[in-house]
Amino acid sequence: MKEIITFDDVLPLDTHQKLYEHIKSLHLSNEWSSNRNKDAAWHWNYVFHNSKQFMPAMDQPQYETLKVKHPYVAELWDNVSQAAKSSVGALEPLRIYMNCNPYGTNGYIHRDDGELTAIYYPCTKWEIEWEGGTCFYEESNGSYDAMKYVSYRPNRLILFRAKIPHRAMPVDRLCRLPRYIIAMKLQVDVNDSDYAERFYNEK
Repeated sequence: MKEIITFDDVLPLDTHQKLYEHIKSLHLSNEWSSNRNKDAAWHWNYVFHNSKQFMPAMDQPQYETLKVKHPYVAELWDNVSQAAKSSVGALEPLRIYMNCNPYGTNGYIHRDDGELTAIYYPCTKWEIEWEGGTCFYEESNGSYDAMKYVSYRPNRLILFRAKIPHRAMPVDRLCRLPRYIIAMKLQVDVNDSDYAERFYNEK
């Protein structure tokens, strides 16, 4: 697969709107940081599935629970899985959560757990001048250089290899809306019938 793939218009318009209204109604954690040693990495957070790293993939009972509690997030996962299958094959979710960055909260350069990461932009309104996209980096001798920037566009999905350094970019002070993203930490489903053929073709 390509290192970074972008999909637009991932959800039907009506589902996208309902998902956005749903996530705005959730009670977010206000004491969460993706890196405990970096105070600047603080942001709001909500966990849909699995708050811990290196856990087993979501099973069917857990998926059914997700459908009951967060039906539009479950539908998002269905669409992510379908969109990704032609590029990387069948995937399994390890963790699904939401981050919320209002103006003044910044991301930091990091790598993810899992094999692949999907980042979805759920906001229904966003101006290009508000920034808030995702920046990807190349590392050489301990320093980083930006190699790709994916703008924040409503209903956009980014799928990339988890090992690629990346960060959430800050929003402009003109933006009065919080920057929401839904992140999915993923692994390839080795039990899928197409896995063996795809694996050997990529060697």
